[in-house]
Amino acid sequence: MKKALLIIALIVNHFSFAGNFTVSNTSQFQTALNSSAANSQNDTINVLAGIYNINPALTFSSNENFSLFIKGTGNPVLDGANLRQLLSFSTTAVNADIIIEGLTLQHGRADYGGGLNIQTQTADVIIRNCTVNDNTANYVAGGINVFSNNGSVTVISCTFNRNTSPNTSGYPYGNAGGLFVQTDGTGTTIRLTGCTFNLNTSQRDAAGAMLYPLGANSTVTADNNLFTSNTAKESGGGCWIRSPGGNSVILYYNNTLNGNSCTVGGNGGGTYIQISSGTMNVYDNIHTGNNSVWQGGGLWVEHSGGIMNIYRNRFINNISGEPGAGASLFLDYGTAKIYHNIFNRNRSSSAGGGLNVSATTGSINIFNNTLFSNSATEGGDVNIYFDNSSASSYFINNILYNSSLPSLSVSGQQSVTARYCDIKGGTGQTWFGTGCFDRYPFFRDTSGGDFHLQDSLHCGNQRFSSCIDAGNPEITDSLVNCSWGLNLARCDIGAYGGKGNIPIGINIINTNVPENFCLFQNYPNPFNSATKIKFGVAENSVIDLKVFDVQGKLTAVLFTGKLGPGLYETNWNAINYSSGVYFVKFTHGSQIQTKKILFIK
Repeated sequence: MKKALLIIALIVNHFSFAGNFTVSNTSQFQTALNSSAANSQNDTINVLAGIYNINPALTFSSNENFSLFIKGTGNPVLDGANLRQLLSFSTTAVNADIIIEGLTLQHGRADYGGGLNIQTQTADVIIRNCTVNDNTANYVAGGINVFSNNGSVTVISCTFNRNTSPNTSGYPYGNAGGLFVQTDGTGTTIRLTGCTFNLNTSQRDAAGAMLYPLGANSTVTADNNLFTSNTAKESGGGCWIRSPGGNSVILYYNNTLNGNSCTVGGNGGGTYIQISSGTMNVYDNIHTGNNSVWQGGGLWVEHSGGIMNIYRNRFINNISGEPGAGASLFLDYGTAKIYHNIFNRNRSSSAGGGLNVSATTGSINIFNNTLFSNSATEGGDVNIYFDNSSASSYFINNILYNSSLPSLSVSGQQSVTARYCDIKGGTGQTWFGTGCFDRYPFFRDTSGGDFHLQDSLHCGNQRFSSCIDAGNPEITDSLVNCSWGLNLARCDIGAYGGKGNIPIGINIINTNVPENFCLFQNYPNPFNSATKIKFGVAENSVIDLKVFDVQGKLTAVLFTGKLGPGLYETNWNAINYSSGVYFVKFTHGSQIQTKKILFIK
């Protein structure tokens, strides 16, 4: 009997560890917050559907070492009537994490974070599946403001519409119309994934999102976000990232930026990234129709030292008043690799219609890019400037065509020699080197944005492009199909060619040859927005990687084509699909491997 009572007591103690509240009005909501701040439990507050007219702001302040989870059910709407802040939360303990899910925050107003303001010391913050509309900051962050000294911050699958930070009194006020995230400590991480920013405005920087880790060894990841028609008067119309602490890691991929602008003074109409040192990977992004009054209509990067990789991006119809309408990149020292990008119909009132690159002592490597129908006063496609004679360059296998002349301009303390490039008007230029020629490249459909080379022999096109098999003879296309390289003897020129290159959306993570073809379990699993899928290829093979639902209906084609030996990884973003079980099917020849994955919104 005593043993049975002991077991019952243990069960009761276990379940009393987590507090659970359900609220349906603001009074209940605040009471639950007050209880959660002092009950020494990990708490969940379930917020039922309805409209919550907030007056005064709902507040939570705790010194306890326990977490708080605010969970909206059925889309509860918190409304501040354009008069007051909606939510203000703060914690000081290590494990006092704050998680907010499934709320609509609208018509809030405050100095910092009109809709939501969160401060932690070392605890983490997660905000997911929230809608943030029409909020205003008197100082910073119209929609949401998050600050943590040493915690990590994650914002997932949220929507920010028409938020504003209009203060005109000077720096730092007037920043971050939609979202502001700042961390102070060493080794923090900030993650922004699967979010939408639309029609947000700021008086200064970052109309959409501002991500700002101050400490060293920080990591910022922004992926699978959509930034549309956001307007900053200064820099970073869509997304603004700055990491001054040193040894940073920036991962910026699968983002779409359309119609964002910097209207008065500033750089990066679509995206602004600045780091003092570290590694930066910017890939698989689309910048379309963005506008900057200064540099970088689509993308602006300042990298003081380290590694910069800019690859598999599209820059279409961006405008800048100064150099670099598509992208403007600066590297003080280190190595920059710019490859497999497409620049089309970008327009600069200065130099570098498609791309502007400058370096002090850095190494600039530009290869296998396609630039077409860009315009500028000089360097219609590319402008390069070297501030120091110790800088170096590598310019090979690029197409520069149908743009204002000269297509390429070079100035400063170092020279550039183009090799194996197709460059309009290049004949006779000092930089027109070995293997270069001037012949129309014949893409499949420039008006439709298809810059694959025409191949009448293998792909049913009308013509055979002179850029096929015209690249560096020391390089072959490791992928050979109508969706990538068309190499018969050596690599193709342009964005779809070159050695060791892989299709958009597929990353090679190890060139060691696996013993067998293999499909690994996805990670994370379960997942709530995107997941990584890794697979191994033992030899040159045509493979298929597809996703099916439980009825066997094809949901997504992740890749189909030929790959060389190696270990590969791709992401599947399921944000537009229903929660549930899916199956990843990996086919190579007659062999099929399948993994079950679980998507939970």
